Amino acid sequence: IHTKLDIMAEDRKMLGALLRYLGNPNHPLSIFAPELKGIRDQSIGVFEDVLDNQKMPEDLRAIAPVLLWILHLGLVLYLLHDNSVDQKRTRRLVNGSVDLVVQFFGIAGFPLLKPIRRKVLSVLEEARLTPPEAQLLADSPDSIPGPTGTSVASAG
Repeated sequence: IHTKLDIMAEDRKMLGALLRYLGNPNHPLSIFAPELKGIRDQSIGVFEDVLDNQKMPEDLRAIAPVLLWILHLGLVLYLLHDNSVDQKRTRRLVNGSVDLVVQFFGIAGFPLLKPIRRKVLSVLEEARLTPPEAQLLADSPDSIPGPTGTSVASAG
């Protein structure tokens, strides 16, 4: 994320100009426009690759890249408005966010949290932000892999 911020720092003014289009749902440059689906999928795919070797339940694996992509969008937006020297506030926000994400993934796989993961999956699906196979996971039986990869019964 810091490398991406380094690259983007040079183009903050241009990205700021594009921001008015990113938020316009009827514009082809909107981040959610059908025309940008390939770019969106590619960006989410980067987060899928990052998580590829991580042990986590399949339902969490389906939503984690989307959640990271959404966090990434928020960090980019914050960067555009950060006027601190060398965008130090954004850098601290990235560091804190990464720490929180690591802690979240450390506990999110526990079986007792499956109802929360299902709710997150449902919210993302309603917003049409999940991959097609994610719904199958939301409807799967209550036996899920635990944080160590063993199968355990879910509480939800």
